[in-house]
Amino acid sequence: MKRFFQIDFLRALAIFLVFVIHVLAFNLNNKVNYFFWNYLNFVVIAFVFCSVYVLEAGYGKKLNTLRELTAWWQKRLLRLMIPFYIYLFFHYLLWFLFPNFFAGSGLQKSFSFILASIFLYGGVDANWLPLLFVELALVYPLLKIVKKNKKLLIIYLIFSLAVTGFYTFNSVINHSLYKYYRILMIVPYSLIAFLAMELVLRDSFKKYLIIGFLSLLSFLILSVFWPVLGRIKMFDQKYPPNFYYLFYGTFLTMFFIWLSYLKIFQTKVIKKFILFSSTQAYNLFFASYLVNDVVQKQRAFYFLKNRVWEQLFLVIVFTYLLVYFLKRLKSNFH
Repeated sequence: MKRFFQIDFLRALAIFLVFVIHVLAFNLNNKVNYFFWNYLNFVVIAFVFCSVYVLEAGYGKKLNTLRELTAWWQKRLLRLMIPFYIYLFFHYLLWFLFPNFFAGSGLQKSFSFILASIFLYGGVDANWLPLLFVELALVYPLLKIVKKNKKLLIIYLIFSLAVTGFYTFNSVINHSLYKYYRILMIVPYSLIAFLAMELVLRDSFKKYLIIGFLSLLSFLILSVFWPVLGRIKMFDQKYPPNFYYLFYGTFLTMFFIWLSYLKIFQTKVIKKFILFSSTQAYNLFFASYLVNDVVQKQRAFYFLKNRVWEQLFLVIVFTYLLVYFLKRLKSNFH
């Protein structure tokens, strides 16, 4: 499949920022750390955009029969779920075998918790990404059908905008919807999906700038004129995602795609690192949970407490080493 450097760059950046967010989550003891943790919470938008962009580029003219669709769903679900189940198994195993090294961060010794984790309706935090990709895989063929029919497209867009508006302007009710966000999140994110599908066919530097500027403007207007959202906490705006979060995330997504055009990122070494980070982003995501668990468990013993940069350095280095080692190990068996 054809590669798109802008998408590889965005996905590589997004997975790097996941490392930062997860390390900062254990170090929210000052305003600086909290600021970056809060405002880096746009990466979900980036992941949705990248995923659907690649799907549309590869399958925009395919999946037209039930047989094709069924085979693709099966293949897609296996690719999404197997890495997650491997991670979940080993995180629990390492936690039980080496409790002095692993804190079991995000895990619970409960059958109901494990069951919820396996079937993605709750449980471990790490399963939000496979769930999101599974939902996108399930709705993508439907979005293709809707996109080809103008009437259906208008109806669905009105529906999606209305639902997202409801999440935005009913903050009290929105808080009560938190426990259902895993199901409800796909409607707002489908707006990002449509944006990605549209840009695959009309990809241009100018369009990224225009969409980014309009998203930033909309974000600022909401911030100024909607008092309820004056308390800018991105974490509260994305469960389920509302306009506030979508505009903010879309602005930064477009900004970083624009940034990818700079010559500094076109050198051979950097492009090679970006390509590895992009192609291994899913594995890096799960590996980072294991590595960060060790780092956070050991930080009190190795003078890492409150030393965010040292923690982040260790998480990045050992996550990449782990994934690289596993990749080489896998290649040796093929």
